[in-house]
Amino acid sequence: MIRGADTIGSDRLLQVDLLKGAAIIAVVLLHAMTRSQQIAYQTAFFIAQAVPVFFLLMAFNAKRSFDRRFEGATLLDIYRSGQVCRRLLRLTLPLGVAVAVSIVGGIMSGRPLYFGWLSLLLRLPVPLRGNFFVAVSIAFALLAPLLFVAYRKNSSATVIMCVVLDLGFEILATQVPLFASTYYIYQVIPLRFIALFGLGMWLGDDARPTSRRNWFIVPCALASVGYLVAYAFGLRTAFLDREHMYNILAFGYPLLIVSAGLTWLPRSTTGAVLNAVAELGMASYHIFLVQAVWFAFGVGGLQRGDPGWVLLSVVACCGAGWAWFHLGRLWRRRGDSMGARSRRS
Repeated sequence: MIRGADTIGSDRLLQVDLLKGAAIIAVVLLHAMTRSQQIAYQTAFFIAQAVPVFFLLMAFNAKRSFDRRFEGATLLDIYRSGQVCRRLLRLTLPLGVAVAVSIVGGIMSGRPLYFGWLSLLLRLPVPLRGNFFVAVSIAFALLAPLLFVAYRKNSSATVIMCVVLDLGFEILATQVPLFASTYYIYQVIPLRFIALFGLGMWLGDDARPTSRRNWFIVPCALASVGYLVAYAFGLRTAFLDREHMYNILAFGYPLLIVSAGLTWLPRSTTGAVLNAVAELGMASYHIFLVQAVWFAFGVGGLQRGDPGWVLLSVVACCGAGWAWFHLGRLWRRRGDSMGARSRRS
């Protein structure tokens, strides 16, 4: 059964917005730092966990949305409903603006633009920070109904399948020379993160790390922290992933972060700071696109990693992304209002 639009609402959770707000600030900080700073400050243990956190929350939100609207619906019903198309529009319309701005900036700065077969995999004309995140997010929007229907039939088997597929892909990827020679292809294959998608849906039923059904979260988190510590001391795996935070061996740690955040973060705001972080969480995708363009070009006279550069990056990217998000929301509300008046007349 597909429920009517009046029954689905946004049903936002403050905990989700707070986690997303903290994560998007972390993304900007990470990209404002030099590689040597990231290593020196061991960012793998805190701000570099932002991307896995986003993917877990993406699946968590998708599961809740599908639960509200598609109780008893078939896979074909879900794809026919238009929800996937609406989600793709929410992702691709702002992306189009960011790409247009980056192309203009590339032309003005004399930077060569890429147009080739990798464009089919959303390789953008100007390399933007986090290009892979957008491509994987769009892939998830297309695959989410399939994962949801499988999860609804057998939740445990679906999560196990996602973990096995993820691990199998990482092992298989080492045998594919194309992935090593053209790393972008490896980056954007959603199987890299499918374990996070399955686990995010799992949290949609009960996020508490103390729940009996979630007995595995703390042990997996400890194992992941152990892996990250060992990596910091020189351990290397056979995986292709050059960013060791983004493979299945490290996923238990962000899983615990999201589980704990959804359980123990406040359910209502208690001050200006929490309100501000939640606002950034709601605007996180627009902030992400702003920072992607920002770090592709930079500001003359400032060096990556300088304290002034880091502060300016956080303020400029978060401020511009927040304003862009709210302008878009205002425009949509205005359009809805005009449409309602037109229908009444």
